Amino acid sequence: MVKVYCVSDIHTDYPSNLEHIKQLPAKEDSVLIVCGDISDNIKIIETTLTSLKSKYPAGVFFIPGNHELWCGRSDNCSNSMQKLNLITELCKRIGVIMSPTSVHEDLAIVPMFGWYHPSFDEDWSKLSDKEKKETFTELYTVWNDFRHCKWDIAHLDISKRFLDMNDRIIDDFMEKHQYSYPNNIITFSHFLPRRDLLPPKELLLYKSLPMVVGDTQLDGQLRKLGSNIHVYGHTHIDKDITIDKVKYVQNAFGSPHERTGWKKAQITGPYEPKLIYQDDVKANIN
Repeated sequence: MVKVYCVSDIHTDYPSNLEHIKQLPAKEDSVLIVCGDISDNIKIIETTLTSLKSKYPAGVFFIPGNHELWCGRSDNCSNSMQKLNLITELCKRIGVIMSPTSVHEDLAIVPMFGWYHPSFDEDWSKLSDKEKKETFTELYTVWNDFRHCKWDIAHLDISKRFLDMNDRIIDDFMEKHQYSYPNNIITFSHFLPRRDLLPPKELLLYKSLPMVVGDTQLDGQLRKLGSNIHVYGHTHIDKDITIDKVKYVQNAFGSPHERTGWKKAQITGPYEPKLIYQDDVKANIN
């Protein structure tokens, strides 16, 4: 029997988080999906993924989040795409999966790259050019990505770069499986694919948050694939909801101060990976 679990935003920069992850029980014949935001430190990323792989020997899947693409700490990367390539090579070396993979003949897991776009906020299109510029100035002061990520393209073009990468991955996957398409497909991303996975703006402490959390075009891509379950992270706001036949799940660990602060009321026990899928077929990842 194969079981698929998920985690996100485990932020093992915090020693207590890393210690907790290292103490998670091993689960034989189980697969783990990690939806980004382990750390920007390449050594901590390797330590964390290596530990998780020892506990989930059937397979660990990973997609980088925004924190992984910060440049300058423990790496010599001049831009964030170079950092992504460094992480991709690390995962290949230690056996962590970052590409579409069949768990068995009727179950596939597909990582999806992404970045946020301000149009995720429905009010973005209503802003004048001057207001948009002022908004970016504000975001630069409060959102670390604008200082720690390095890009060779304009910020508004970053999401399209990753969407284009996904398009190629999706086309290859659909061609490969055209004669025997799996009935069960789990997709995952770091960023949100739908606006309704985020609380209404009036309930948000930070009103500009929708501009830095997701891209609605991700939802079209995962549905083109025929995804049954989509796992995501980034906001640290846990969710388990089905919308138009797709189950959306977030299971974020978050930071220690969040777990003793705003997230405390939601916590019912020690953090653990969330079971999102199981069947009676043995995993056979080659």
